[in-house]
Amino acid sequence: MPEHARGTARDVGTRNRAYEGPGVDALVRELSTVLANPGHPAHAPVRLRQCDRLFGELDAHMRRGGPAPVSWRVAPGALPAWVCVAACYGALSETLRERVGVTAARRVLVDAARWWESLDEALRSGGPLPEPWKRDV
Repeated sequence: MPEHARGTARDVGTRNRAYEGPGVDALVRELSTVLANPGHPAHAPVRLRQCDRLFGELDAHMRRGGPAPVSWRVAPGALPAWVCVAACYGALSETLRERVGVTAARRVLVDAARWWESLDEALRSGGPLPEPWKRDV
């Protein structure tokens, strides 16, 4: 089971903030910050698990129909925009699930940061939500 699909007692307080209005914005900021500044290479495996957990919380929030972060101007999009968003979402999700050693974890974080930046930028620019986050309108 992916790390972001599992909950622990330690995660409960963190998970709740993602479901409370502006809390999703804080969650997105934290994920962006950790991916942009992963810290010392020796800490990469821990940071990778942290990002997996944060993305899992965001994913669960959005799948439940929670509000999108205010920075995302999501809208129904044309097929090319949807394909880009779908590819970024899928690649980010898969990348964050990788369980590797210290050296490889740093590379995985760099890859995850690239996918997250692309997904976040597409959504900030008015791209459509990825399929798992779609809303019935």
